[in-house]
Amino acid sequence: MQTYLSLSRISYYFKDTNKEFKALFGILYLTNNINSSQQFYASHFLSKALGIDKIPKFQDLLIMLHKIGSHSLKINSDSNGKISLENTNQELIQPVFDNKYQFNIDINKYPNIAAGLELISHIINKTNRHFSKSQNKSDMFNLVNVDEKIFNDIEVNGYSIIENFFKESTLKELHKITSNIAKNELDTNNAYLYGENGKNQRIYNLISKHKIFRDILESIWIEKLLNVIFDRNTFHEKYGLSSLAAHIVPPGGEAQLLHLDNAVPEPIPKWVMRFIIVIPLVDFTKENGPTAVVPKSHKLYRKPTPEDEASSKVTSLIAKAGSLIIWDGNLWHKSTENNSNKDRSALIISYGASFFKEICGEEEHLLVVPDKIKKILSPRLQSLIGMNRGLKEGSSYLPD
Repeated sequence: MQTYLSLSRISYYFKDTNKEFKALFGILYLTNNINSSQQFYASHFLSKALGIDKIPKFQDLLIMLHKIGSHSLKINSDSNGKISLENTNQELIQPVFDNKYQFNIDINKYPNIAAGLELISHIINKTNRHFSKSQNKSDMFNLVNVDEKIFNDIEVNGYSIIENFFKESTLKELHKITSNIAKNELDTNNAYLYGENGKNQRIYNLISKHKIFRDILESIWIEKLLNVIFDRNTFHEKYGLSSLAAHIVPPGGEAQLLHLDNAVPEPIPKWVMRFIIVIPLVDFTKENGPTAVVPKSHKLYRKPTPEDEASSKVTSLIAKAGSLIIWDGNLWHKSTENNSNKDRSALIISYGASFFKEICGEEEHLLVVPDKIKKILSPRLQSLIGMNRGLKEGSSYLPD
């Protein structure tokens, strides 16, 4: 299901048309049904995505469809996908509509409107192809299309491994930059270290620490994957970034306990709440502390217990550097002890379903409340609007 954001990303192609055409394009792009228009008059999201002040009257949209379908208005698209409208000076007989059915027109009674809908549907498909082609040109990874087998792996076992995702040059640069940041945070006493022996290191807020990490989030393949994983019946964005961090397990770094990433009360809901992508920056081997999982545990819908820790049969995820290891947020997993003589480093990208944010944070208080007001709020009010939530050691430290 398409979203307002995906519509706004292709609005460039029709930005020089009039607002009636823009509104038609947007409504049909999102719903493929002109009779679903009424829902868009109650909020500003569609008009904002289209860059217009408001959605035109429904009858004006029908007249525009009639013009297009009767060829008194021609839709042109150049070689780059840019759309323009051209009057053909053909005589137009205005259609007469029954006001009683203001938002529910019988298309079969208006052949020109039906023809107009078909022409706009064709131009929407053409625009999508142009946008996809443009995206593919700028993508910096080896993979673009997601194999259906991956979704089956996740459904059945809760995880999948995708090999050869990164180009070799990108992987080397990524490893070097991550290692440099890790060393810098250790040297400046800004590192987040954890575990009983305090050896394991996390680096948070990577999105702010180098462009190369932001580039990963722009991957077409990852976007296509997540659009399926988190799909639900809404025009708003379906997921967001929870965390982009590095995890470094040095020689002697200890194992974690089995856990899952959906930190909600039991029984765990069956809808998708979180999805994880791990990027090994070095080969994950049996010796250097690879991630271990309990296959099929994502369908147990509960947290592992100490008894599960002792009795569960785990599978170590052996993977080459530059692969992707992906799993459902309900899957039981842990990092294991590093018995090698080198660091085991990886990136962890965590995505969460957007409905959590829509429910707790509907007004985006961290953005709309002025700093001068934030400073005078009580600790309780600061907590209520989300201040200081998710702050990790080293996350706010940004070296030059």
